[in-house]
Amino acid sequence: MKLVILDRDGVINEDSVNFIKTPNEWIPIQDSLESIALLNQSGFKVVIATNQSGIGRGLFDVSTLNLIHEKMFKLLSQQGGHIDAIFFCPHRAEEDCECRKPKPGMLKEIAHRFSINLIKVPAVGDSLRDLQAFDAAGAQPILVKTGKGEETLAKGGLPKNTWICENLADLDEISRAILANCPSRKIAFYGEMGAGKTTLIKEICNQLDVLDTISSPTFSVVNEYETSKNKKTLIFNNGIHTSKEVYYTFKRAGFDVKHLDNTANKEERKETLKWFKNTPGAILSSVSILTTGFDEPSVESII
Repeated sequence: MKLVILDRDGVINEDSVNFIKTPNEWIPIQDSLESIALLNQSGFKVVIATNQSGIGRGLFDVSTLNLIHEKMFKLLSQQGGHIDAIFFCPHRAEEDCECRKPKPGMLKEIAHRFSINLIKVPAVGDSLRDLQAFDAAGAQPILVKTGKGEETLAKGGLPKNTWICENLADLDEISRAILANCPSRKIAFYGEMGAGKTTLIKEICNQLDVLDTISSPTFSVVNEYETSKNKKTLIFNNGIHTSKEVYYTFKRAGFDVKHLDNTANKEERKETLKWFKNTPGAILSSVSILTTGFDEPSVESII
């Protein structure tokens, strides 16, 4: 089993000295959710280990914490990612519990739940107590400079084997962690189109000093579009899922694109087709079902 352990505040979302007490206060750090999705698609189970003493302080309750996490799950799902489990400590520091980081209690619970030895399991945090807990459990501590990370780095005293990276999206450190957990050096990547497999593979190859050109068939459709650039284009796909992934691929490439399939209601279909008709250079990704009752003479290119 491949596992990654993440702290929450300061790693996945923006931290606050006043605690994250409501869903509205939970704001993801740039690229953090995409990075988690990338780990998911690379076959990693992603687990959160977070101190939440705001519960013990009476600032919010477990129900509110669940609502905060529901927001995180929803935003993460939009990137094609998910969290496999969340472990949290609700206690204040003065309660001297075993689960609050820097003690490794939560990490031991994770090891027990997933029946895994945490030796060299990558674990990402932004505070010294995160790294100390990870180190005590035998995991590989990785410090990100987001959240309290810069301050933590400046103060020093980090576990000797700590890796340091800019943020959760720093593929260099993540790739090193992956290689450290693959002694056979044989890695199979399975994931949906556009999940980011090629981006991660490129960095892993860089770590291995592989100089070959690494390319992805995912973007061949974007390259094909270059011959029709600025023309109103209709893209037919072999299924709804594929159409959505093509949509995301073009969207990430900066094109004006929408997706439409037969799950849309009449109003949604009407609005999308109106947009397509009235928008110069628009791209519409869909499936063959769209041809039923569809007539748009302004289409200039079909893929």
